[in-house]
Amino acid sequence: MPITEFTALVTAMSSSMRTYSFCVGGAFWISLATWLLVNPASLSGAALLAPLVAVAVAGEELVMRRRGDGDSAALSLSAVAHVAAAVLLVPVGAALAAALGVLISDGLRRDGRQYLLVNSAMFGGATWVAAVVYRSLVGTHLSWTFAAIPALLVLIGVRYLVTSAVFAGGMAAMGTGPFVGLAWRAVVEEVPATVGEGSLGVLVAYGFGASPMLLPFLLPLLAALFYARANLERLRRETQEALQAMADVIDARDPSTTEHSERVAELVGRFVAAVDLPRRESERLVAAARFHDLGKIAVDTRTLAAAERLTEEETAQIRMHPRVTARLLRPFSFAREISEFAALHHERWDGTGYFGVAGPEVPIEAHVLVAADSYDAMTSARPYRPPLSRQEAVAELLDKAGAQFHPTVARAFAAVLLDEPLHERLSESELAELRKSFSRIRVASAPARNVIADPRLATMAALVSTLVTFGIPGTPVGVRLALTGLTCCLLCY
Repeated sequence: MPITEFTALVTAMSSSMRTYSFCVGGAFWISLATWLLVNPASLSGAALLAPLVAVAVAGEELVMRRRGDGDSAALSLSAVAHVAAAVLLVPVGAALAAALGVLISDGLRRDGRQYLLVNSAMFGGATWVAAVVYRSLVGTHLSWTFAAIPALLVLIGVRYLVTSAVFAGGMAAMGTGPFVGLAWRAVVEEVPATVGEGSLGVLVAYGFGASPMLLPFLLPLLAALFYARANLERLRRETQEALQAMADVIDARDPSTTEHSERVAELVGRFVAAVDLPRRESERLVAAARFHDLGKIAVDTRTLAAAERLTEEETAQIRMHPRVTARLLRPFSFAREISEFAALHHERWDGTGYFGVAGPEVPIEAHVLVAADSYDAMTSARPYRPPLSRQEAVAELLDKAGAQFHPTVARAFAAVLLDEPLHERLSESELAELRKSFSRIRVASAPARNVIADPRLATMAALVSTLVTFGIPGTPVGVRLALTGLTCCLLCY
């Protein structure tokens, strides 16, 4: 978890967050200082401390530079240094390396100094705990054999769990939700980045341990990986901005619906915040709201602005725009699920929508788009009618719940629009069922499906794994035989 993510969390530091920061930071630094005073010889021979701090500082500077240019870093090289320090140094030395990296990188930035205490404690403390657990498993002697792999995996996992717990505690102190739910989300959402950062950290540790001469060759490799991930995120962002620009153009084609997509996205944003959906699922649904009308680019402007009754041909043209939207979005990997929601944003609960899809078969996300889209249409002026008031539009939502609108979504939306707590219109069981209805984004599931679907990829993966085990000292014979047998079977297949 990059330092900058936690910094963003506490931008508007409340009194409870400030108290939390002092408690967490004070506990860490008092413990570290006490340990060093009682055991001054514990850092003797820590020649790798300075290089690892340098890697952590350089990594965080790369992150900040990319963010300053408007790009997402997607990978934290400071975490790589923390994992390497936990492998190579005694626990207190690893904690000191991680904490010093934060102090230097944040301390040299004016906007980062107020977060020095909590950030240094989060990363220093997590690295300390991880190093203690790791040393308890492998002892004082580091051996790069097959038997060390489980301990290295435990190290990566423990460090990640501790940082996630501290992060969730900060969010809970800010009043953004219960600690357990926040901690679970923090753990699940960052699994891919954690695996990558942890693996690179082990690679750096191995390079340092084998020979310091490998350092000049490892750093360019890490920088190249960092920039590759950052560029991937930049391309994704630029694609989203291009789609947003298209949505703006489409809104502008019809004077009666100018900024319609932005208003629908804002309504959906309020809804997902009230329902307390996870961050990624919330962002996905808000993006679907922003892009739901892209297909109107295929509709004639005169048809969009018509004040009279539409002809059958014009009506058919209007009715096709959700599917055109889906076709425009589907080529983009990040928008494939969004395309399904957008394609169904004119379906009705009673099955009499544009394409006659029955309400229970429509994803709950599309029902949310239906409610938000309809509310904005009702409260916007049209050439053929004046706008409804907020109270009138909400009454319409509730009146048509179970016919046009999903019953639970309509009542939840009514509460959001009237600034009421959800529990005034939904029971606890209804609210829990509503949250469960939203599809979850599965982390890192695509590669596994691709390997299963492509026998050649599975065969090559098994072959590479087999060859690697023959290069790792101490690999059990049973593991080598099992992988060799799997490879042979796949080759025959």
